[in-house]
Amino acid sequence: MDKILLIIKKHSVRQLYHELLLDKQYEIIAVDSLAKALCFMIIDNFSSVIIFSDGENDVELFLKIRNKRKNWRKIKLVLLTKNNNSYKEVLQKNDKVIVYNDNNHQRIVQEVRQGILSQ
Repeated sequence: MDKILLIIKKHSVRQLYHELLLDKQYEIIAVDSLAKALCFMIIDNFSSVIIFSDGENDVELFLKIRNKRKNWRKIKLVLLTKNNNSYKEVLQKNDKVIVYNDNNHQRIVQEVRQGILSQ
């Protein structure tokens, strides 16, 4: 079973997306920080990583660290952000960026699922 790492700082939003993304095809591990995400990535293998960026400064650092690890570069990454131009210089060509500017969670979840199940 594939494992997906879900990184969302705010507890209520993390819980909401965890429940909305539940599926028999994959196991979701939800964490509240990019530092914890790096720890999980060191000890386990993930097929996808989903980052809900709310302006955190360490997203760019996380992406740079990911780019330095050959096996981590192969992990599908879905970045949810309010700015489509965010982190362009450190994203891989297969990474999916989803711009959110509303509370249409079903649309966002549908796009996230397409991102993690594609490729």
